Amino acid sequence: MRILVVPASRHGGTAQIGRALATALREEGIDVDVSQPELMFHPDRYDGYVLGSAVYAGRWLKAARTFTERHQASIRAKPTWLFSSGPVGPNQTDPVLVPKHLTRLIKLTGARQHRQF
Repeated sequence: MRILVVPASRHGGTAQIGRALATALREEGIDVDVSQPELMFHPDRYDGYVLGSAVYAGRWLKAARTFTERHQASIRAKPTWLFSSGPVGPNQTDPVLVPKHLTRLIKLTGARQHRQF
């Protein structure tokens, strides 16, 4: 099985989460590649996906949304999981916010699960 992890990151934190997820999958014997969404052009060769994005103003980054929309047919046809990172920090007084368009992304991808980090 070959999995593609695609984290969209603005300052590197979400990319680190993506790499950590890839490491955990590799430790389970799974073949994993990690790519930024704007650098992945042929995701159809993978058997499954882990897609994630930093959340700013309640939304996934545009690169993550564009990648997901552009490749939705390939992604939806295979097992997919989603993750979001943020908002967090000392000034965060609201409970963890679910990205505004998460329901749409789950329908678009057929994702099995979403996790917020």
